[in-house]
Amino acid sequence: PPFPVALMLLGALNLVVPPILLGGGLSRLVLQQDAQSSGALAVGAALCVTVLGGGFRYMKSRPAAWKAVEQPSASATQFDTDLNSRGEAEVAAIRDEQESIKRQIQSAVAFNVVFLATGYRAFTVTADALSERLAMAARWEALPALCLVAAVVNVGVRRYPDANRSKALTNGVVTGEIRLPASFLQNTLEQFAIGLPVHIGLAAILPQHALQLVPSLVCLWCLGRVFYWLGYSKVPVFRAYGFSMSIAPSAAGLVMLNLYNFFGVDVPQLICGA
Repeated sequence: PPFPVALMLLGALNLVVPPILLGGGLSRLVLQQDAQSSGALAVGAALCVTVLGGGFRYMKSRPAAWKAVEQPSASATQFDTDLNSRGEAEVAAIRDEQESIKRQIQSAVAFNVVFLATGYRAFTVTADALSERLAMAARWEALPALCLVAAVVNVGVRRYPDANRSKALTNGVVTGEIRLPASFLQNTLEQFAIGLPVHIGLAAILPQHALQLVPSLVCLWCLGRVFYWLGYSKVPVFRAYGFSMSIAPSAAGLVMLNLYNFFGVDVPQLICGA
């Protein structure tokens, strides 16, 4: 099709704009509370739980899709080089998985907006000089680094030599037992590499009264890792929810930083005000 990049961007906007608007509308209830108050935290926490539960129901609102993902047919789990040989049932199962992923992304985006609004309204961070801002961001990065260490250890303990384990596993071959932990480690490393410059960059340009968004983003990133693991360990396709919790804020942050770097557009200032 003509302009494939433009069409892809339009498709992405069509996917994420509705949940952003929904999350923004709910966030107004948090932003109406007094700043740095227990009321803002209580309302925000209640909304986060509500959005989390509502998102789960939304993801399960198509039982056929849920069943198709939970109980794939044997043929659906095999790599097939001839796409034309796929039957109608298999194609329908793939479409159900695609719909499931879209719903997970939308649910996660709505949750992200409410979570960040809660962190923005309920907490405060004081750091005036640039060095203080960068030091604050660096200290908070210890939390994602801890998640990365946990992922490394999770793989390491499974590769520790044991008489009851395959020699290939302890020699580093990615087999069935190690596939999930290795994939989780790989994705966590990728997400860490993306999130690190975002958190540090935003710490440098955010308005003073919005610096609490940096630790909020870090906590959201870590929460995304938890949901990624839980979803992946249950049914692999359900990792999209936790994946979107981490990648969506990072991608938005990268867009903001590049607009600021190359065009001088201060998006955080426009959103948060002076």
